[in-house]
Amino acid sequence: MGDVVRRATNPWRLITVLFTILGGLALGLSAVGVYGLVAYSVVERRPEIGIRLAVGASPGQIATLFVREGMTLALVGLPLGAVVALALRGLADGIVFGVAPTDPTTWLLTVLLLALLALLASYLPARAAQRLSPGILLRQGD
Repeated sequence: MGDVVRRATNPWRLITVLFTILGGLALGLSAVGVYGLVAYSVVERRPEIGIRLAVGASPGQIATLFVREGMTLALVGLPLGAVVALALRGLADGIVFGVAPTDPTTWLLTVLLLALLALLASYLPARAAQRLSPGILLRQGD
């Protein structure tokens, strides 16, 4: 009987593993994207960071500036992604057993995970920005 159940569920296991891998790749790609945008912003705004630090901004204020920028990207992208996911929820019917496509707990956990990932991806370049020296930044110019 175990072999019969295994053969009957084998295609679903493959689909589940495939979706897990693709979901992980999508999660990683979104984190790398947010990190890349915030890191690029830090590099492009080095003269501004130098001026802000020279006139009295604290390193924490500099970090907050870039974390806020990254979280703004996430707060725009999360609702847009949710709308697209809701529009395509019919494709997921019957793929994951025991979880409805509109399960509020799953949606909440997904949004929280993506927001936490965006926060971490924004924090890393922001932390690097707060460690920059204003003297060196102002001497470098553009």
